[in-house]
Amino acid sequence: METLSKEKVAKLVAALEKVGTQAEADRTVSRHLRGVFMSTDGFHYLFECLLEGDSDNIGPWLGVISGFERMKQLSIPMEEPSYWFVMTAYNTLGKYEEVLKLFEEMKQRGIEPEAVYAVVIEAYAALEKHEEMREAYTKGREVGYEPHVVTLNTMIDAYARSGNLKEMMAMWKETKNVVGVDELSYYLVIDALRQKKHYPDCMALWDELKRNTTDPIGVNTPIGSVMIDVLQKVERRNDAKDLFDSMLKSGVEISPEAFHIMANMYDKKTESAELDRIVQEALKRKIPLSAVRQTPKPSGGLSTSAEKEKAIAKSKPKSNLNPVDFDAPIPEIPIDPANPPSQEFVDQKLDELKNLLDNYGSETQEGETDNLMQKLRDEFEVMEKMRSPKYAPESKAPRKAMTVVRRGMSLEPVKPKRKSKATSDWSLPYPSLRDSERRKQT
Repeated sequence: METLSKEKVAKLVAALEKVGTQAEADRTVSRHLRGVFMSTDGFHYLFECLLEGDSDNIGPWLGVISGFERMKQLSIPMEEPSYWFVMTAYNTLGKYEEVLKLFEEMKQRGIEPEAVYAVVIEAYAALEKHEEMREAYTKGREVGYEPHVVTLNTMIDAYARSGNLKEMMAMWKETKNVVGVDELSYYLVIDALRQKKHYPDCMALWDELKRNTTDPIGVNTPIGSVMIDVLQKVERRNDAKDLFDSMLKSGVEISPEAFHIMANMYDKKTESAELDRIVQEALKRKIPLSAVRQTPKPSGGLSTSAEKEKAIAKSKPKSNLNPVDFDAPIPEIPIDPANPPSQEFVDQKLDELKNLLDNYGSETQEGETDNLMQKLRDEFEVMEKMRSPKYAPESKAPRKAMTVVRRGMSLEPVKPKRKSKATSDWSLPYPSLRDSERRKQT
């Protein structure tokens, strides 16, 4: 009988990265481990290698579950790490009820839980079972469980989402005393207080964070965007502008909501240059102009603190995101006649561009934002080429003439005195940044 080797583990990991169902994972694990002597430590080594992979690929996580079931079939002795690995896999896959079933199973087997309390707490938090979550935390501490800040942030986030500020602040203080809070902890608490309009408390925590770190916005939590909202609510407009400029300079991600708030701060007539700067910065980050002018729709977000913790590492300025040169000509989009885009896509893109040009053009004054308008017109021209019979043989309609006017745009010739129907409302309701982060299911 063979022994487990690094080469065999590497082959199994590579094979599992190509599977997408539990049945496929079961067959893959069975095939690669056939005739291999496996012990408890051997399975733990295998599980550790599988969990080191990309969490976006579910194959290795499914492989951990398959390996755990194989341990049962072979009657290999189980230990707490055995359950920790498989419970972590289920937790990552969003199967929280399975986590709790395994928790009860290991206790029935006489295995004393300790480290697994972290996974159990996250499962209870995801299921919004706050009393059980707190009870698991208390019991874990009694048996020597040392929590990580990620787990405590999970509990803070659970109370924040439920609106229970009393329990949230109690957990905040406990986190400070046990392991110390991080930037994510500050974001979770400040955002929850902002939702309840406790703006003075938000400002106090923001000042505390700035005292404790040299770069409070240098992480991928939306704390900068949240504080822009708070600062404009307490009428500290200049501080909001300074914070926004520092975020632009540092290269951290800025939410569409923050751009919307900043656009509302400037008067279109007396501060049009600053307003235009906001718009151009948004376009550099590929934020649609409509999201800056209007309240962006919630786009989903991170649902657990563990995921938010992973997102922090992705917040640093990305080296492949070079600043856009707005003075350089837009290169023509290559069009493959053998594989043209669908007419539905082209028509939708044309409608979006026409709407942007109509609305934005109707708000500009004579001689302003010519460069920005020209960029949009150039992109419109490219999409018009895709609509031509050359690239869409099924279309028999001739290409329509395009006439651009200073205060709007039309596909047909227009009268010089045509009035735009575009609205100029820059004060639409601002949505909850917090709500936009609760949509995504783990």
